[in-house]
Amino acid sequence: MATRRDLLTGVLLGAGAMALGVPRALGATGGDAAPPPTALAGVGDGQRVPLTEGTSRVGLLFDRPLTGTDAGAVRPLPSGDWRQLAVVEDGRDELPPRTSTLVAVPPTTRSVEVRLPAGHHAATVLAFEGGVEGRDDPVEDLTLSGEAGPSLGVVSRAGWGADESLRFGAGGEELWQQEFTRPQVLTVHHTAIAPSADHAADIRHVYRLHAVSNGWGDIGYHLLIDPKGRIYEGRVSGTDGFPVFDRDPQLGAPLAVTAGHVASYNRGNVGVCLVGDFSASAPARDAVDSLVRVLAALCSWCALDPLGTTNWTDPVTGAVRGMPVISGHRDWKVTQCPGDAFLPSFDELRRLVAEA
Repeated sequence: MATRRDLLTGVLLGAGAMALGVPRALGATGGDAAPPPTALAGVGDGQRVPLTEGTSRVGLLFDRPLTGTDAGAVRPLPSGDWRQLAVVEDGRDELPPRTSTLVAVPPTTRSVEVRLPAGHHAATVLAFEGGVEGRDDPVEDLTLSGEAGPSLGVVSRAGWGADESLRFGAGGEELWQQEFTRPQVLTVHHTAIAPSADHAADIRHVYRLHAVSNGWGDIGYHLLIDPKGRIYEGRVSGTDGFPVFDRDPQLGAPLAVTAGHVASYNRGNVGVCLVGDFSASAPARDAVDSLVRVLAALCSWCALDPLGTTNWTDPVTGAVRGMPVISGHRDWKVTQCPGDAFLPSFDELRRLVAEA
């Protein structure tokens, strides 16, 4: 007998990491998982911080909110240029930004020198490992299909190895309470760092970064897509088994869980993230094909016009902003996301979604 998971519409097949290191052990199901980052707290301006061997990405976490876009800089040692850090322009609406972007460091790096933005006197250095062999491909253990047509395989949270204990406090309370609103717009992201050979591990690293390092309590995206086109369930959306939504979209007018991918503009905004860095090169064809299918499905389920614009309205604050129904992160915020090599093709992306 078909489960509620089996009843999702088949529109997804109607269209034509962040690599923060490969994980070792996090206690998650479904194989190896992401190790916590090395967190070195109380680092001052100009201080040199030793790194463990194998560190591939570093960033800064501040003990109080950041303003503007400057989040300081780091310089890999023994030799290297300063790498500018920007404020992470995503996250929960009610939490002010406290985290920088992550930057890659050469494998020869043994320490980094830290330069803090004006007005900040200390930060925590987050250092992530990476660069070992990948594992087996994740299993697409959810079958999303409609009354007619083909079905879509999706990697569930259990399938990519989410450690659900990260979503709860010491007393068992959920750290990020779920709320649901009517979907109005769709926003596309990239993780901004090249993926590893283990894409499920890439998802687990993003999850740990968002849930633990950033203190959000869960991953900030609704859905993620790896370079092979596999689609991953993101932010928890209730207990009914439906990714993104509070109910089966075939029942009509589904509500989407509020995630944390465009700070201050998250309600009614569904975030889809491609694993990779598209600053200089475009996403793989398989990833784009899956993105088209996902966006077409979301538009169908939520009665959205992929070629249209809308007055996005926050149902809680009443804030209004005119936006394309399908946008890139950069359309909302001062950020490079989803990459210089990808964003210019968004008119074509919208056309493909409309055809689907």
